[in-house]
This record gives sequence, structure tokens and C-alpha cells, in this order.
Amino acid sequence: MCVSEETVSVIIPTYRRRPFLLHVLDDLARQTRPPVEVFVVDSSPPDEQLTSQDLAPFAPWLRYRRWPEWGNISRQRNAALQECTGAIVLFLDDDVEFGPDLIEAHISALSDGNAAGISGAILLAHQGLTSVPRTTRPWHRIADPGAPNYQGYDGIVESYV
Repeated sequence: MCVSEETVSVIIPTYRRRPFLLHVLDDLARQTRPPVEVFVVDSSPPDEQLTSQDLAPFAPWLRYRRWPEWGNISRQRNAALQECTGAIVLFLDDDVEFGPDLIEAHISALSDGNAAGISGAILLAHQGLTSVPRTTRPWHRIADPGAPNYQGYDGIVESYV
């Protein structure tokens, strides 16, 4: 099957970010190429989780799962991944902002080459691509836990991920 004909599942783990999460869901509802399903795995305290009223506008594609523990995003993603039906899986954070062509752009990028996955720089509101810190050593990892959570690199790095 050609990637352009494939379906996309979205997975969003979340914890105590209800207003941000609702904004992400609104953005997903406006996609030029809608997802086949969106899994939200919410480990927030019960009084901070989405209500049935919050969920209603996003039916039937929203799969909302209340998660009993917090602090393990990988486990949340893996639980949702087991239920995905889309040929492509898009992992999103609960506080990202994006335009109406996010899913279409990912499908296009996967169609253009031999990529098995896509990752990108995380930009703050006041940053453009030219202001992302660059490294000349792509093998260098950020060792300082207080450092920025992004590193741009103008090159190709072969990986086995």
C-alpha cells in the first residue's frame, strides 16, 4: 500500500494538562487529513480528567483511556500502540501547537523517502527554525538535565532506531 493511502493513528499521553490537551484535540479535529483514531492516555487525578462533555465533540475517533499511574509515558504509549489500527502512528505531546496539515505533512514526508520514522525540532513560541541551537556533533547527547530539550542538526545521521 502506498503511504499516501494509509491511515494515521495518534497517541497522546497526558498528565494534568486538560486545557492544553483540549487545544490539541481541537487542532486534530481540523486536520485536512483526519486521523482514523486518537488515543489519549490520561494519568491525571480523576477530578482533572476529561469529562463526557469534553469528549463529546471528538467522537467517534477519540479513544480516551484513564490511566491508573503517572510518570511512565512509555508505558502509556505502548498500551495505546497495542490498540492502534492506523498504518502510521503519530506520537504527540499534550501541549503541542500545529496547523491543519500536520498529518498530511507527515504522510507526505514518509512518502518522499525511505524513512521509517520522523522526528523534529521542538520550537518555543518565539523561535523560528534558524534560531534552533545547532550542533556540529550529532552523536553528542545533551548531558545536562537542565539543558534545552532539542538540538538541531543540519545533516543526516544514520541510525538503527
